Amino acid sequence: SMGDSEGEEMEDGEEIVSEEGETASEDEDEDIESAAEEFESASDDSGEEEGEQGDAEVLVHTLRKRRAKPSSKTKELPYTFPCPETHDEFLDIVEDVDDEDVPVVLKRIRTLHHPSLAEDNKFKLQVSKINIPCDQLSLTRSAQGLNTVLIEHILYITTPPTPRFTVLASLLPHLASLTKTYPIQSAESFVEKLALMHKNLKRGLSKGATDLDAKTWPGLPELSLFRVIGQLWPTSDMNHPVISPTRLLMGAYLGLGRGRSLRDIASGLFLCSLFLQYEKFSKRFVPEVINFLVNSVLHLAPLSYTNVASLPGSFPAHDFKTSLTLSLVLDEKKAKKLSLNKPDLVKCLCTEHLEEQDKVDLLGLSLELLGRFADVYKGLDGFVELFAPISDILQGVRHDSMPSDLTVCNLQPTLQCAGGLKPP
Repeated sequence: SMGDSEGEEMEDGEEIVSEEGETASEDEDEDIESAAEEFESASDDSGEEEGEQGDAEVLVHTLRKRRAKPSSKTKELPYTFPCPETHDEFLDIVEDVDDEDVPVVLKRIRTLHHPSLAEDNKFKLQVSKINIPCDQLSLTRSAQGLNTVLIEHILYITTPPTPRFTVLASLLPHLASLTKTYPIQSAESFVEKLALMHKNLKRGLSKGATDLDAKTWPGLPELSLFRVIGQLWPTSDMNHPVISPTRLLMGAYLGLGRGRSLRDIASGLFLCSLFLQYEKFSKRFVPEVINFLVNSVLHLAPLSYTNVASLPGSFPAHDFKTSLTLSLVLDEKKAKKLSLNKPDLVKCLCTEHLEEQDKVDLLGLSLELLGRFADVYKGLDGFVELFAPISDILQGVRHDSMPSDLTVCNLQPTLQCAGGLKPP
């Protein structure tokens, strides 16, 4: 787990910002809005050479290679640590520290460099381009801030092949506390990463969405960052300097990416699961999610439909029954012998060659998510018009070619209730 409770207590008594969290003051709103400008300019400047050409940039620049952590405690932890100004400096500090002791190190850094102990400590724990006194400007420009360091460390430890989610869960309370103390600076740090991810998406799309070498889907570090953002900021806000660009970027991945492999589908299903968490209060309709889930079923399930023209509804299904996706369909002989499991999305995102069991599990999750989104959206106008064609598509799934415990979700009762009819 990467930290599930939204009102989880911090070690120092503070709480993660909840869905019903308080709104920042007007002055803070004005300042914090500028944190989204980088993302917006990257979105608008569609012809920029930097954003559309070349290979994807790494989200975390580090001078060292990852190595295995020590299996046993080598020495006692010191009580004082320098406040790291870069991620590499933080890696130097925790290089010989066991994973379970990293939060202890962070707590001691924050305690030793607490703003109440020295006037310039608050500048060590944050970095901002807003409202900084002139005599401190050079200091803040040279320092990255502990907030940014933690964000980069989260990206670092969730990079395949050996993501460390236990460490991530232990870091989240510290990042939440720093975000609550320095919301403007934290927003800037997150938006900077979102802007880079957006540029990488544009670079991938410039190669071609169906190019097998184009990076058009988020990997595990990016997905982990999306999940962390959803736990730190109020996702039900209509207009938010961090959540709004995050939702736009997640929707862009789902809407512009094409499912070329099981890994792509796993990445998209991870995004759909995140959207389910993001929109659980607002119930905002996300068309990219529904289109992706329908296409996942079309790619994976054995169907009686032969081409796009024969499909009910008008869902975009550019790759249905094409050479790009034919290899993704369940192998009927192999699949019949398997049972449905909960998909291991982390494994799917870290492994190059996936098996028939993974296809079965990913199809099961696609069908489950369609049912859950139908339940969320059943109160919306136009629900019946949207989900009736989906229900028709699901009728074309050949049940006899799938594992017996992989059942297609039945949308008819939900459709009848939403249409004002009594369920059978």
